[in-house]
Amino acid sequence: MATGFETWLTGYAAGKISDTLLKLLREDTLFQKLHKAIDEWKKELPQEASISSSYALFPNNPPARKDEDSKARKALQDRFKAKQIPTEEEWFGALIEQWRYVKKTLKDDAQALFQLEEEKAEPYLKDLAERLKRACNTDDAMRNQTMMDHLELIIRLITKFVEEDHKPKPENLKIDDLHEDHKALLKHLFDHQGDCMIGSAKGEYDCLWVPGYIMDMQWGWERTPAEVRASGKDAGDRNERLRWIYVVEEMVEMGLLKPVENKNRHYTMTLHGLRLAKALPDQKSA
Repeated sequence: MATGFETWLTGYAAGKISDTLLKLLREDTLFQKLHKAIDEWKKELPQEASISSSYALFPNNPPARKDEDSKARKALQDRFKAKQIPTEEEWFGALIEQWRYVKKTLKDDAQALFQLEEEKAEPYLKDLAERLKRACNTDDAMRNQTMMDHLELIIRLITKFVEEDHKPKPENLKIDDLHEDHKALLKHLFDHQGDCMIGSAKGEYDCLWVPGYIMDMQWGWERTPAEVRASGKDAGDRNERLRWIYVVEEMVEMGLLKPVENKNRHYTMTLHGLRLAKALPDQKSA
């Protein structure tokens, strides 16, 4: 499960999250530095403004909230999606919005920070905003375009997970409900009468493997930094690699693919996936 801060910042507030996406969140250097900044801030709060943990400000499973309760947080998220560093004012706007939300939601059960009047709570939240802004400024990931692409991808993919509840049930899925990546993978597996898997070659990260005419093929790949230095070869494309991993996870959620019994991270078409694959136009697969 993602932590409260991650669910708040990315907009993901459901009860589960894919293992791959959660691993990305936990290993992301920027998220690690933001968490550290929050923990240090919490420890330095005086008794009259104390909280027991960061979950007090960022609950893990918050009650449903209206759009007007999330405007500043969404603006902060949009800043990350645009691959830009949020300003201290933007951080503060989102934090005070969150403080008001928690205070209103928890009322008398709230911890000391939320028992304060707003004008007395503001300096503490401004302090946290400054620390979070400083964490972004000192993080190499925020100044590196590849890592910014990575962070933008994380938030964009989480946004897709938030929308999962609105998708049709598997038995009601039609071809028009699929996007082109779903269709491409279904068509390829159908044409080659095989399964796909998520795994890694030596010196590379996990990627999607699909059957080919002669041997299995990778759809997206990325070498580790150590392998790039040792081999002198290209690093590959992280976004393309992650794109196809998430296509597989989406299709499992949609009921189009299912795990193969006794084969770790191997996936085969479900009966409904097979039916849709048969109904796809006869075109050359990838």
